[in-house]
Amino acid sequence: MKANFKCPSGVSKNDLFFAATHDYMTGVLNRYGFNLFISNLNFKTINDIVALSVIDIDNLSYINNTCGHDTGDTTIKKVADLLGEEFDVVCRWGGDEFVILDFDNCFDEKICQIQKKICGIFKHKKNDEKMVVKLSYGYDELKSSLNFVSDIYNVIKSADKKMYRYKMGQKS
Repeated sequence: MKANFKCPSGVSKNDLFFAATHDYMTGVLNRYGFNLFISNLNFKTINDIVALSVIDIDNLSYINNTCGHDTGDTTIKKVADLLGEEFDVVCRWGGDEFVILDFDNCFDEKICQIQKKICGIFKHKKNDEKMVVKLSYGYDELKSSLNFVSDIYNVIKSADKKMYRYKMGQKS
């Protein structure tokens, strides 16, 4: 049975599509939007190698607990904005994690720039305690292949493991 759906007054199908494919709070792609993007990506029109990274905001729960969730949400939004300025594709993977694609293969330079900007922007203070926001990340390269769509999820898992190792190294 086919549902006969009509958009609410003043809402277009494009608005609904955007809402379905983008994270409401940050405006970057959500997982569904990322999956659509990947499934429609023509690897022949980009470099043979793409940098893929999983990026996590360190200590966000501490910021939420000490400064409040509004501050945590603002932190997530600002990080998403900075990532969007530097990278080709940004997806809020969940909570405080993002997946990014970089077609220029300048990941190291870009992530260093973002880390510097973040340290300059985010210095939350609560009871004279300064909290500096930092990012943990792991990345891997995605090579052109016939199995690009299925390979990408293995590369995400690899980048996620590297991000976790980086995060654990930062804590010790």
